Amino acid sequence: MPKIDPIEHKRRKDATALRCLHPTTGKPLTDESKSLAVQDKKDTCDINRIVKKVTRPDGQIDASTVQSLAKAPGRYGDFTNAADFQEVSNRVIRMNDAFMALPPQTRLKFDNNPANMVEFVSNPENYDEAVTLGLLPPPKWEVKKS
Repeated sequence: MPKIDPIEHKRRKDATALRCLHPTTGKPLTDESKSLAVQDKKDTCDINRIVKKVTRPDGQIDASTVQSLAKAPGRYGDFTNAADFQEVSNRVIRMNDAFMALPPQTRLKFDNNPANMVEFVSNPENYDEAVTLGLLPPPKWEVKKS
């Protein structure tokens, strides 16, 4: 590991301190600087105080709390395979690009709105027309009419 000259070390340390200034005083922050964390709100964030507030003396949770929780039940499930924000954003971009690649007459049918096309294609009653427009692939099998 290369040795740093003590004078160079002090210059670097001073330059770093100048970049970290206290927002109100403008003085360099040091290890001894007063914390910027809001201390007067610590009691409202304490989980023990929050639980104590909704718990009766007998240790049961207050009925009004239970009723308010019942109005907005939680959502439970395995969401490990759910798409993240970036993936969903990329899908939207690809969908818009695919929609803009369609002929103008087809886009006009959906008022130049990709969401209208997705709604149209999602409806099973529109399958034949979607195939005719080239929005969906034709079926791989044919039904023989007797």
